[in-house]
Amino acid sequence: FTIDAAGTIYYADDFTTSLLGGLWMLPAGATTPTRLIQYTNGNVVLGSNPRIGIVDSIAVLGPKRILLASGSQLLVATLP
Repeated sequence: FTIDAAGTIYYADDFTTSLLGGLWMLPAGATTPTRLIQYTNGNVVLGSNPRIGIVDSIAVLGPKRILLASGSQLLVATLP
């Protein structure tokens, strides 16, 4: 997991089903997380409907920018 300057927690749930896995965020003070990128057991998919596999590491690059290592790839996610 990683935390940005605003206190938002970003974390990857490696539960390997499309129902629960993926990249999630929990804003400071919130009680319910939001899934940002859904899990896939196939290849990483980029674009408007992205999918990621198991996330090996995660870091904040800047406001609304997350660096992910997934599927032997380094990915930069620009978040809404």
